[in-house]
Amino acid sequence: MQMRRNPGSPLVGTQVRAPSLRARPPDSASAQVLLSYLIDLQAATIQQMERIIELGQMFLTSDPGAIKTVFAIPLDPVMTALTALTEMGPSGESDFPSTFPDTALTWTVGAGLTVIHVIPIPEGFVELAQECLIASDFYDSTITVDVFVDDTLTVTPLTIALTRATPITFGANYVKRSQIVITIVNPTATDAIITLQIEPRLIETSLYDSLFRPLIDYVNRSLYALSSTQRGG
Repeated sequence: MQMRRNPGSPLVGTQVRAPSLRARPPDSASAQVLLSYLIDLQAATIQQMERIIELGQMFLTSDPGAIKTVFAIPLDPVMTALTALTEMGPSGESDFPSTFPDTALTWTVGAGLTVIHVIPIPEGFVELAQECLIASDFYDSTITVDVFVDDTLTVTPLTIALTRATPITFGANYVKRSQIVITIVNPTATDAIITLQIEPRLIETSLYDSLFRPLIDYVNRSLYALSSTQRGG
């Protein structure tokens, strides 16, 4: 079977930049306001969850612990950080988008070919999408997919058979600094047109390293502590 490396176009999407942060680095007071916003946001979420649990206890069970175990903290750390930064800005002047449009990338994997499709991340940015969807105009259990991030990080430790449109979660490898690599093996006698659908979250590298990463780490730690408390752990 022949193998071909297919250099794709750079990933295009909404780019989050921070010119104001370069002109005026955030001071300790700004950081404290951001943390206070995150704490308030999480407190409001906990109150909503407690109300749902209270209603569930009234209608479903007399065991208070039975319902709490089925609830998870419904916050995405990346979007929580984005929401916090958006709310911090003056009305109508925020540099931080509240939505990221979907992008669809298409390429052909010929019959009997293995194609390694490389999607570069634009220079100066990291990409933070947490999942994508891989689809085809032709499905077969012998057509397989492997996804890698930055050449070495394996997103799909078990090769995926492309028998339907398949959602793929990047998991712990969602921070992509250089490229996404998708390997498609098509041993059939039919060409397959592959489509990758993704919601790019392109964050300026300096902004991610100096502000988003600390915020995401903080939110992750907080959510873990909160979920442990809800589970009684």
